[in-house]
Amino acid sequence: MVKIKAVSYLAEMFGFQEKEIKLEKPTAVKELIPKIDLSTEHIIVVVNHKSASLETLVKDDDYVQILPVVDGGSV
Repeated sequence: MVKIKAVSYLAEMFGFQEKEIKLEKPTAVKELIPKIDLSTEHIIVVVNHKSASLETLVKDDDYVQILPVVDGGSV
């Protein structure tokens, strides 16, 4: 099963913090999350601890994290 973790406010938007999905074939990350009007400029996708995108194909036993982009403030 592929394990998906949504972080911060994305968990509330997606309706889950973590979930597992059994995949029959490689599937794009965007197909595993709810269809929400969310610009890719506002999220970071990580697959197996490496930078990825919503188009990245995942398979069983992969680990996907979807994180919000954090910005603001100045030093």
